[in-house]
Order: sequence, then C-alpha cells, then structure tokens
Amino acid sequence: MNRERRLDDLLNKPTIEERKAAFAKAQERIYEQVHAIKFGDLTKVQAARSNVKGFKPHRIPRMWGVWFEE
Repeated sequence: MNRERRLDDLLNKPTIEERKAAFAKAQERIYEQVHAIKFGDLTKVQAARSNVKGFKPHRIPRMWGVWFEE
C-alpha cells in the first residue's frame, strides 16, 4: 500500500475503529523503516577570547567565576 493511500485511510475512514486500525498499520510501517528519530541538538559550540578567564564550557553556559583580564 502506498503512502498516499495510508494517509487517506488514516484521515477519511468512516469510523474511529477503522482510523485507529489505519494508524496502527502506519505506526507498524514506521517501526519497520525508521532506525532513529532525531529530537534535537543538545550540544553547543562555545569559545572565549584569550582575555576571558575562568570560563569553562558546560552543557549550559555558566558565567560565574568568569572575568576579563586586560
């Protein structure tokens, strides 16, 4: 069954039971085909100039104990 037909079944079947069955088939297909789903990026690129002292990269930037040196 092609993708358009599955979507049409999911949206337009006359009863909720038939739509639930169509969703279950679509979900089964997704589980068969998808190896991983990216939910977002948790990394950040962090850098500091040479006159910034005390800065340490962390998953959430922290600014305590950081100062400028002239």
